[in-house]
This record gives sequence, structure tokens and C-alpha cells, in this order.
Amino acid sequence: GDARARDHSQHVYLDIAAIRTPVRGPNQQSYDTNTNGTFDVHKQWGSSNLVVPSFEDMGRWENIPICPSSPTPTTTTRRNTITEQHQQTTHRSANAIPKKVTKPYQLVACTWTSAIHNRRGDARTIEDGADRLLEWIAFHLLAGFDHIYVYDNSASNTNVTLAEVTDKFSAERVTRVEWSCKTCNNNRPANDDPGERSSQYAAESSCRSRFGPSTEWMAFMDPDEYFVPMGKYTNWNEILNQESYQRLKILKFRSTRARPRASLMDSYTLSNECHSTKSNCLAQRSNETFLKTYNCEYIKSPKPQRFERAMKQIYRPDFVLSHFIHYSTVTTYLANTNTKNKDQPNQERFINEINEGVLVHAKTTPPDEVIGHIDSCRYKSGKVCYIGIPCPNDLSFSDKTHKDGFNDTMGRFCNCWVNRKIEDVWMPQLEHALNVLRNQ
Repeated sequence: GDARARDHSQHVYLDIAAIRTPVRGPNQQSYDTNTNGTFDVHKQWGSSNLVVPSFEDMGRWENIPICPSSPTPTTTTRRNTITEQHQQTTHRSANAIPKKVTKPYQLVACTWTSAIHNRRGDARTIEDGADRLLEWIAFHLLAGFDHIYVYDNSASNTNVTLAEVTDKFSAERVTRVEWSCKTCNNNRPANDDPGERSSQYAAESSCRSRFGPSTEWMAFMDPDEYFVPMGKYTNWNEILNQESYQRLKILKFRSTRARPRASLMDSYTLSNECHSTKSNCLAQRSNETFLKTYNCEYIKSPKPQRFERAMKQIYRPDFVLSHFIHYSTVTTYLANTNTKNKDQPNQERFINEINEGVLVHAKTTPPDEVIGHIDSCRYKSGKVCYIGIPCPNDLSFSDKTHKDGFNDTMGRFCNCWVNRKIEDVWMPQLEHALNVLRNQ
């Protein structure tokens, strides 16, 4: 539908409903068309493969802005919450004369989250959404992000929202978007009917389309992912303002799942799986932050190339026309040349994890995941140790043998490394910021 903005310009948005069809094969770049140039869906897929979900379940919609509006960035007043129906976009007309515009933001973050959510396959329900979001926002504002957009998906899972968290921050720094679009299929990727996160995909597209024109750089990440400035840097603006970054379009981060440190966990017996102390379940202490608890990487930086698959990115939304969770799928270079960006090596690269910045993936490890850790957390046990037992910083790392764990000079088992800059520099700042927020 259309809506009239405060500046009285007309805005038109296009809603797209999902039709589930077979995906293209790895070597199939396009589909056959009829002689008159039209595409015959029945010829391509057959009538039995076209499934139109019910209105309540369709989920995949974007409110794509297709009518130009004022390039003046949108601001919100009074409350830092807006609904998907009343958002405004800052896209320009395709016929507008390009000119250099100073944008209000250097770097913004978008996230899609919920107060409560189910893991893939609905195997576990995670209820730490509010605590995680508060810490995640506080950290990234400290680390130099100018604004954060929270796409709150809580309404699709519960009657609780994350407004209580976002309202603790100034509307000039944090915007909460009510995003009730449900995930229709939460199956595991290996299922015969693989799951998808249509609500998340649409939220990412919405954030880039609507808020991208107001910022030089943008990142889309989960609230358990932390972009940490490293080396001599104290915030991301110092890094992105360097002269060497002026031609750069995409900054990439390798990703591995961090381990929760056993020394910051306590025995847990509240769930059915952990009802007995013999189960040896462990849970994060209530007075510890997520970042500190999970500040133990089982793959020591710099991470090997094989961890590029689940990368995350900071990118220029003027250059990236479509972004899909881990990858920049369509860029202006691709759109103009119909070729990938391989001929423009200076436009994207992986970050230097020692001297520039690093991604810490602090994904929750539920208490029952560590059952049996006493047997697993031994050198060459042949089992995965899901808790973190820190190694000395000077202990050498071997990617070929890391699954065995390591022994320090005293013969004690260890399996991860603590990031000293997080521990010594970032944690005191974050803990202070959280104390202020919780006591206000």
C-alpha cells in the first residue's frame, strides 16, 4: 500500500508473498523462457510444485520501496519504536543527478531478534533475548556504532516485546522496529524439507533498503555476535576512517563459535535433562556478561581460511544492493557488468584479526549440551568439549590437531584462548555501562 510521509511526499511499498519452488541448480544461472520472452512457471516447475502458503503463514514480505522519496534521513520522536507499516525510506529517484551527500551516520548495525526463540528444529527454546540484547547494544555503542536498528520478532513467539530494553537507550542511538513476521519453517538445514528464516531475510533487506542511504557503512548480525576493535583501535570509526578504507566496499570477518569458560559457570539442575547433579550440567553465572563468559576461542586468531563460509560483513550499502546474512549477493559492480567482483580486489577483503578487529560468536551453550564434559574435556578424548578451558596465550595452536585439545607445559588440558584486549580493555567499559543502564 502507499503512505504519505511527514514531508508530504508519496511512498509506495510492494509486498511480496512467497511461492515455494525448487531452487536453481549450482550451474543453472537462469531459466528458460518462451519465444516471446515470457516465463512459464508450469513448464519450468510443473503445477504440483507451486505452493502458495496461507496469508498468515507467508512470512516472506519486504515492503519494498518503489516510489522515490526525500533523501533527508528519517528521524523518530518521543519513542524509539516504529512499526513496519509506518517506516519511511530515503531512496532517491533513479533519474536524480548523483552528488556527494554527507550522511548522518558512519556505521550502523541491524539485528533481527526476539525475547524468546526456538533453535533450528525447535529442539530448544532460548529465553535470554532481553539480557543478550541489552549487553549487545551497550557494547556496540561503546565500540563506535552510531545507531542500532532492532527488528523485534518477539510478537511471533510470545506476547512480550523487547521495548523495555530498547527504551533504555536514546532514540538518537537505538530504533526498535516491530517485526512480527513469522518464520514458517524452522526445520534443520539437513531436513528433507529444509528450514528457512524468511522473517530474518526480509528484516535484513528492509534495514538495508530503508536505513542504508543514511549511513556510509552497515552490518547485519545476531545479538550473540560482537564486532570487537583490536590492536591500537578503540572504536570502529577510527578503523573505517583510514585512508586505506576509502576504496574498500566490503570488510569480511571469519566466524567460529566461542566456548563458555568453565570457571565462569555454575552447576545447573533445573531442567529435566539436568535434574541430577550426576549429569554435571553447567550454566553461565547470572552476574557474568555473555562476552566475558564466551571470551575463549577454540580456534586461535588469525582464523584459518576454512572459516570464511559463515563470515559476517561490514559493507557500504551504496555498493551492496542485496545482502544475505553472510554474503553480499548483488553489488553495483555485478549489476553493471554482470560479472563477480573478482576483478576489483581492492574493494573487499578479510579483516586483520590481530591488528584491526575480530568477530566473537558467543552463541548460547545450553546446560544440557555440556553433559558428560568431565569425560569429554580430556586430551585426545575423541569427544567434543563444549566448555572452555583456557590455554596460555603463548601456547602454539595447530588447526590440524585442535580437535584433540591441547596440553599446557604442566600437562593440563586446555582448548581455547582468551582475547586479552576484550578481557583487559573492553570488559571494564562494558560492565560499567551495564551497571548504569540497569540502575537507571
